[in-house]
Amino acid sequence: DVADVKDHSSGREGMRLVDVNEILDVSLTLIEAQLQERSVQVVREGPERLPWVFAISNHLKQVCFNLIFNAADAMPEGGQLRVRSYVAAAGDGGDGAGYVSVSGGRGAELAGPAVVVEISDTGTGIPAQELPKIFEPFYTTRVKGTGLGLAVSYSIIEQHHGELAVRSVEGEGTTFRIRLPVAQ
Repeated sequence: DVADVKDHSSGREGMRLVDVNEILDVSLTLIEAQLQERSVQVVREGPERLPWVFAISNHLKQVCFNLIFNAADAMPEGGQLRVRSYVAAAGDGGDGAGYVSVSGGRGAELAGPAVVVEISDTGTGIPAQELPKIFEPFYTTRVKGTGLGLAVSYSIIEQHHGELAVRSVEGEGTTFRIRLPVAQ
């Protein structure tokens, strides 16, 4: 039904059904050489097939690339990068303990099942008092950083009606979690 399609795409121009695993694999391939140079071991976990999500593929690639790049940057001496994808049932926040949610998106849309991506590093971690600031534009801890990577990522996930959350322990590492509503 044409009316149905219009309703479904309201505010979502250019969005298509996409496979999040494919986006993750492309993002990892793009940065593979840099990860090897930095002695970062990649551990990829999750089911082979995930439900589709409505997304602008290149925008999601940008978010995944930003998060993977940041994880690698947090491990100058090498370490482990864990990229995990899975499906969470409606209302299942997964292991929500310790996560600071920075974008609620449109909470109602996450009432259904969600595709979840977790990107974890064994890096330096982020001090607790810094966590609420890391998604603000121009906030950076890098010498050469613009402070826009996470701000842009936040904005993209919000446009996708998703949620971006972070959990970090100084000296142990950081996990970014993206939740995107499964396409209905």
